[in-house]
Amino acid sequence: MNLGHGRPRLKISYFDLRDDFLVYLSRYSPETAQKIESYLNRFLSDKEINGPIDVAHLFESLSARQVHQLDRVLRAFLNYCLLKGYPEDWIKLLKKAIPKEPEFIDLRVPEEHEVIESLKQIEFIPLKYKALWVLCLESGLRLIEAVNMIKNFDGSKLIAVNGFYRYQIDAFRGSKTVYFAYFTSDSLRLILEAKNEGSSIKRANASHYFSKYKILQPKYLRKFSFNKMVKLGVPESVADFIQGRAPQRIGAKHYMSLVKQADNYYGRYAGYLKSLKEKC
Repeated sequence: MNLGHGRPRLKISYFDLRDDFLVYLSRYSPETAQKIESYLNRFLSDKEINGPIDVAHLFESLSARQVHQLDRVLRAFLNYCLLKGYPEDWIKLLKKAIPKEPEFIDLRVPEEHEVIESLKQIEFIPLKYKALWVLCLESGLRLIEAVNMIKNFDGSKLIAVNGFYRYQIDAFRGSKTVYFAYFTSDSLRLILEAKNEGSSIKRANASHYFSKYKILQPKYLRKFSFNKMVKLGVPESVADFIQGRAPQRIGAKHYMSLVKQADNYYGRYAGYLKSLKEKC
């Protein structure tokens, strides 16, 4: 049958495309690829997409979290379909049918006593998670960047600065950019001990572990560290740079200025962290 424009009726069957799609997923990290496959197996394995209405039906009765996850994995699958030769205008129509996620802005910033409580708790958790958590507190890194840094730690990228450390990351993910991580000798010691232990670390497992044992999640440590730096007199632009909120395209002069300022100002937060840990 035709669609009225001389084009045959289009159909996407995940079941038919699955094996080839799994090969396509090799471009993603193993953790991400597994997550994409799991969600599509769960929500699309026995269904066909014949048009936008079928896409809309996929999201019916899903929780906000499920909508968030399916949104991303379905877009990855549709990008693959585009490479397979499906018409671009049709794929765009399918993507437009993906419902907008419910707007939710998490404004919570943990109080100091909550951070202290978690600092006490991490004394009794596996070393790899302790190293990760302390690094997130000290650096304000996103969880994914902190995990990747520990997994791929390279001592040649480490520079001692004013009693703390600056580590070169140069991670670019879409609009997210991280040039460096700043942390103290506590993080460095824990990272090296965790590396020597040889245990692997995965972002999803770490997040689940922190949630299970009611330890503050890294996303809240990121908010806490930013707020505390600003209260300590660190300019917001410098706090942004320290935490990885910096544009990919940045002039050399401005870049060097931010590095110099970050080197000068991070010591304030490092000093605060020392006093915070002494309260435990």
